[in-house]
Amino acid sequence: MTLLADRGFCDAELLLTLKKLGWHYRIRAKQSLMVYRRGQHKGCKIERLLPQRGQARFLQQVFVTRRRIGPVSLALAWPAAGQKDLDPWIIISDEPTDLETFHEYGLRSDIEENFLDDKSNAFQVQKSEVRSTDGLSRLFLVLAVATLYLLSTGAHVVHSGLRRLVDTHWDRGLSYLQIGWRWIRRCVAQGLSISNHLELPADPDPEPARASRRQSRPPPTFVLVADSG
Repeated sequence: MTLLADRGFCDAELLLTLKKLGWHYRIRAKQSLMVYRRGQHKGCKIERLLPQRGQARFLQQVFVTRRRIGPVSLALAWPAAGQKDLDPWIIISDEPTDLETFHEYGLRSDIEENFLDDKSNAFQVQKSEVRSTDGLSRLFLVLAVATLYLLSTGAHVVHSGLRRLVDTHWDRGLSYLQIGWRWIRRCVAQGLSISNHLELPADPDPEPARASRRQSRPPPTFVLVADSG
């Protein structure tokens, strides 16, 4: 089990809990996080250890927060000067870090569309105000089934070349769930039959989502800076 989490989850208690559970993790950290290196009594903020732009640096066997949790490893990188709008990447890992660490953390972004669909883009789950653990479990079971059906419908629409009947944009910017939802509404409005089977094509995505040209830029490359920590 590997937990992937954004900066809002970089918390001392969470790191200690993950260690007790035996879970691996890749958690993004803020520049203000304190780091203590072996053999050094005094720590410093991560921002002082960042590499130059366009470079990546890896620190192994260090301790973080004023409670000196660890040993952990850090993966640090800063996109090149041509991408000044991007923040530095600071990833905390319970395992040794290298370039693959950035890829592993990047898998977290694959669920961003799903978060958006669960909330403001579709189901508005935050408005349910359910506080019961059992209640939330049942709610998300229902949403999981609905999500699977809508994804299947959306994928069928895209792979059949019918997307622009419900999404007139030249490039696909909507999630498969939103496309499926719009297709079902179209069928209901026009009295058309609705698919009653589930199928997720194994072929490559014929129309990868493209929210904007900026987000379609190729990923940055880095020069490695060797550091044992």
